[in-house]
Amino acid sequence: VSVKVPVEKADVAWGNEVKYIASQHPTSLFWYLVFVFLWTSEFFVGVGHISLAIKIQQWYFSVGDEEPRGGASCFDVTKYALFRHGGTAAFGSLVNKPTFPVRMTISWIQQSIRRAGGDSKLSVIMVCCCQFCLLSMERCIKFVSGNY
Repeated sequence: VSVKVPVEKADVAWGNEVKYIASQHPTSLFWYLVFVFLWTSEFFVGVGHISLAIKIQQWYFSVGDEEPRGGASCFDVTKYALFRHGGTAAFGSLVNKPTFPVRMTISWIQQSIRRAGGDSKLSVIMVCCCQFCLLSMERCIKFVSGNY
């Protein structure tokens, strides 16, 4: 996909023309934005897990009828998780999702092959093996980081 980018600025109101050239920059920007979207969504899932762990810890270690320490509302716990453990969530989301965009691309390739009618056994086996290897790697990373 190429987008036309103006080379020269001209005054269109006075009848001057603007010259355009094709640029590949929007394509790379699109993939960057997909990566940022996946990383951000995984970051918020990580903050949710940390907030839930903090809230459960506060409830479990409160004695009797006393209020849980560190604030009772979920907003306070989420704020605490963002400010104290935001780096942990950001690094964990970066480490846990490196294979997801690649798996998503392979799934798209697999669907394209099926739509094109090229259901040869070799191509199906190769795509399934790639998906299995990437899924195994993702699960190993999650197991090692403790996010299973």
